[in-house]
Amino acid sequence: MAAMREIGKTFRVQLYEFACEGLNAPEACDPYLKIDFDNYKLFKSNVEQNTRNPEWSFKAGFLYEIPYLEKLKNRSLRIQCFNRINSQNLGEAALDLHTIACGPSHIRLSLSGSATEDRGVLRFCCVMKMIAPDFTIICQDLQLTMLGCPASASMLINCSLFEAEHRTVQVPHSREGHWPGPFALSLETSLADVLKTPLEHLSFVVLDETSVRQGEAILEFRKAFCPRPDTRVPFKVPSPSHARKVPVTGLRASRSVRWANWKER
Repeated sequence: MAAMREIGKTFRVQLYEFACEGLNAPEACDPYLKIDFDNYKLFKSNVEQNTRNPEWSFKAGFLYEIPYLEKLKNRSLRIQCFNRINSQNLGEAALDLHTIACGPSHIRLSLSGSATEDRGVLRFCCVMKMIAPDFTIICQDLQLTMLGCPASASMLINCSLFEAEHRTVQVPHSREGHWPGPFALSLETSLADVLKTPLEHLSFVVLDETSVRQGEAILEFRKAFCPRPDTRVPFKVPSPSHARKVPVTGLRASRSVRWANWKER
């Protein structure tokens, strides 16, 4: 059903839920963070006023590229906490990217100062997911039937994943209700995201000759996944009508759905 090849080492990174506990700071303290992700991305958080236990609303998401996975242990995320009132460095912490990529997303670190004394506790979430830059969903030999007979229609194929490069594929009108294809959608995603719960899916929206919506069929990725490369996966899903009460229309691909070049990591 899809083609997937590993090209380069790219991670989707998400940073959020930053907070500190028990900052060793003067009574007048307006703390904020400076965040250095391997000198690849630099961020500055919002300022929290008059608190030693700040919780920042700062969030960030980006793609991070690295030539070799072995280098992750030599790269780091460095976070510094400053007081806006006097520009004092209240403490800092660092963690290597290998630990972040392989460990839990909720992270708790001790802040240290110039004399390595304990300056408080830093909490945050960091998610690093390696993604495949060439993940393609391919549909072929689609057939639409109503009461067992070919149904004249056109279709729109949509993907629930927001990463899809072309989220909607227009399938032209066919009087015979048959489309050889191929019809393809390209994504940058991870296999875990494709197969996660809540279930991601393809939707096939059925349209009549005047482009009026007649029904929709949902194909869950989990039900159409096969770990063997170049294996075609047949499917058959109902397409209930939304326009009027008519019998269910069936959409099937008898020998077409496949994961063409997928490789296990």
